[in-house]
Amino acid sequence: MDRVVRLGLVGGGRWGRIYAKTLSRMEGVELAALSSRNPENRDFAPAGCLSTSNWRDLIEMAATDGRLDGLIVAVPPAAQVEIAEAAVEAGLPTLLEKPVAMDTASARRLLQLAVSRKSFVMVDHTQLFNPAFRHLRDCLAALGGASAVKQINASAGNWGPFRSNIPVLWDWGAHEIAMTLDIMGRMPSAANATILERRDEEGGIGERVEIQLQFDTVSAVICLNNMSQDKFRLFEVQAGDNHFRYDGVGEQNFAAKPASAGNWEYIKLEDSLPLDIVIKNFAKGIQAGSSGHEGLCLGADVVAVLESCQAAQKSKQPVSI
Repeated sequence: MDRVVRLGLVGGGRWGRIYAKTLSRMEGVELAALSSRNPENRDFAPAGCLSTSNWRDLIEMAATDGRLDGLIVAVPPAAQVEIAEAAVEAGLPTLLEKPVAMDTASARRLLQLAVSRKSFVMVDHTQLFNPAFRHLRDCLAALGGASAVKQINASAGNWGPFRSNIPVLWDWGAHEIAMTLDIMGRMPSAANATILERRDEEGGIGERVEIQLQFDTVSAVICLNNMSQDKFRLFEVQAGDNHFRYDGVGEQNFAAKPASAGNWEYIKLEDSLPLDIVIKNFAKGIQAGSSGHEGLCLGADVVAVLESCQAAQKSKQPVSI
């Protein structure tokens, strides 16, 4: 990188702290300003970092004297769109969390604004940047890409987090849906979602949810569970007679079962942390003067699928997309 990229961060919660910790050990980027409404959530800001309770101060810093090169937004999705729209209006490169919004109309409006302003906007669909997932995608490309896919099965879970305002479908589903859309390269024709189990837990709701997405003759089945005692994330694709598995948690993060083999062959790919790759790509895009918003296009599609799944949950029948 030619110079240090100065980033602002909106949000001092769990993900805000993760971003700050990641930035602190990376070269070529620095956390220059932090906005959090809770003063206690600003104690992790590095020396020299401006702290404020008003996120608009960060956009003003970038607009008036160029003290910020980009903005990271790490707030709940319901609060994200307003901040993102203001940043895009100001021409400030922006990195957003997933899902980008809680309704399709807001996500599409943000996308249209980014297109019209030619603004650089990325979305942290973290799993897409994992070297093991990228290797899976390369293996599929060698077989013909999406046209070779016969079936997708994905599952993810952990104990919590339990939230009262964000259901598991939206909290967990964005990752697996983003991976599925990335592999297939198009929107599904229909979506369905079923709550298999639901119960009150301390702090919010525990759920097991099954999502079914239909891409013509190809189906994708996604199982989500925030009541699992162990953390897991598996994404399996059948392409012809070949099977590939991405493990987002395990030490051996990629496995293949070729048509000629009966057992999974496990390997471990490079240790590069996905969030490091996300931030590096964001910084490189800023320095290159990028106006790309491909991640936001995908982010808006993910929201549209989530909203369709939510409608299917309520109607208890598949929804056409």
